[in-house]
Amino acid sequence: MNNDTDHEFQRILSNPENEIVSESLKGRLSYTLSAINLMIAFNEKKFECTLDSFSRSLGKKKLSRASILLGLDATRLILAGDGFVISCDDPNIYTTSSDFETIDCFKYSNDIYVLELSTTCEETLND
Repeated sequence: MNNDTDHEFQRILSNPENEIVSESLKGRLSYTLSAINLMIAFNEKKFECTLDSFSRSLGKKKLSRASILLGLDATRLILAGDGFVISCDDPNIYTTSSDFETIDCFKYSNDIYVLELSTTCEETLND
């Protein structure tokens, strides 16, 4: 740590009940949450969702698996079997429900669901 940061930490630790923190230290310790936001569209109905994780083979530019966080209304339409399009401008993503072989969904918290999409079916090995 440099002297200014060390001095600031010592000042804070000497007076913890007041929790006094300088603006410069707040800026250096700040945490920003960034995400890749996607759009999932069912004909005319569009919903914002967030890319949670994905898999892609090195030789292909298509996703082989995607995990997406979405809300209750979009989840209901998927459960009803409605086709959908997932898109994003940056990075350039465009895929449809027909691109995926399996669709799994589970509740994450409150009204947030995780949609797991896969282009390949996983095989079960029997011994």
